[in-house]
Amino acid sequence: MRLIFFLGNHPELAHKEIEACATILPFLWSASMLRAGVLQLKPSGISTGDEVSENTVLELRDPLFMAPLQQLQTRLGGTIKIAAITCTVERRGILLCLQSIVQQLKPVGRFTFGISGYGNGFDTLRMGLDLKKMLKKGGVAARLVPPKEGMALSSAQVFHNELDLARDGVEFNLISEGERVHVALTLTVQDIDAYGKRDFALPAPDPVSGMLPPKLAQSLINLAARNEDVAVYDPFCGNGRIVLEAQNMGLEAFGSDSEEGKIVASRKNLNWLLNNNTAEKYFWVQDARKREGIATINQATTKDYVIAAEPYLGPPLRRPLRTQEVEGWLKSLSSVYVPYLQTWSKGENAEKMPLRQVLVFPTAKCEDGTTISLYRHLVDTLDRFRYGHYNVSHYARPDALVGRDIVVLN
Repeated sequence: MRLIFFLGNHPELAHKEIEACATILPFLWSASMLRAGVLQLKPSGISTGDEVSENTVLELRDPLFMAPLQQLQTRLGGTIKIAAITCTVERRGILLCLQSIVQQLKPVGRFTFGISGYGNGFDTLRMGLDLKKMLKKGGVAARLVPPKEGMALSSAQVFHNELDLARDGVEFNLISEGERVHVALTLTVQDIDAYGKRDFALPAPDPVSGMLPPKLAQSLINLAARNEDVAVYDPFCGNGRIVLEAQNMGLEAFGSDSEEGKIVASRKNLNWLLNNNTAEKYFWVQDARKREGIATINQATTKDYVIAAEPYLGPPLRRPLRTQEVEGWLKSLSSVYVPYLQTWSKGENAEKMPLRQVLVFPTAKCEDGTTISLYRHLVDTLDRFRYGHYNVSHYARPDALVGRDIVVLN
């Protein structure tokens, strides 16, 4: 059995996120890209045979197998859904394979299913209708959920129609590899309603500086906190997005900001999320560029801690930067980043320091078609402060003027 992770719009970041936090799975694994946006994990000690066995689906539905995958799905901001390959066949054998899987499921009542294709030449609507006829002949009443567009169901269709083995329906994923096709059943899918609520229903939103998406916040946290025995600290917390996501993931988390109004908003948002009034102890007013912040976080928790933060993206841009504006843009951002980096450098302090930091460094498009990167601008500064550092991924919408370099500091 092989696990398949269907990655979102930033597959490189999603891949790194999986590698960082999939240690919670109760087995060893190796990862490889099966095709664009589709990551394969091969667990050690678990069968990876190509044929459907009598117990395949029963094994997938075993709570001991499903529980860690459901936990992992909840944590992964960049993974849309997780599936398991149950068989690999030639194209002419796909329908018989799907029919065999349904027979294993032994559906009671109306059976709901959908088919998603990844690769060339899949007419998933036609295949779905043909499978529905085959099932009807075998005495199984079925409802087909067809893709709204293209060959694959959207995550919203999978979630709202409960087409995952954690619930009652089934999504068959057909993944072509050469002349053969992998058939994978969706095990878990992102809860898009929960993300939407945390994104748009916050009682204290911040449309100016609080635009960090929940899924990206999760990715930053996962890259920093690779196990559950550490605390998460955001010294530029804004309206609390990273702390909210970390606590929602079951991690101890704290935040600070130099503006009192941001702390008021953060506490209000966390109280809303937790449905209690305990948020005051998790946030405080603090300038992250000053040394006192190190002592404060060490007083707040006895655990080892990591930092996950988006310090500052700069003022909103309504057009690409002109050549004469680039220096000013870099200077403005450096006035925030450089003092912070010096203060939180392990070489500068004797206190207990973070195990690692994952920071967002902004990028901006320029009128000459190039992209300016604060991280590249500050590479020598990071070396001077004795940071180990690497750029995990670039995160930006295709039409965005401002993007994000996701950087790990050790």
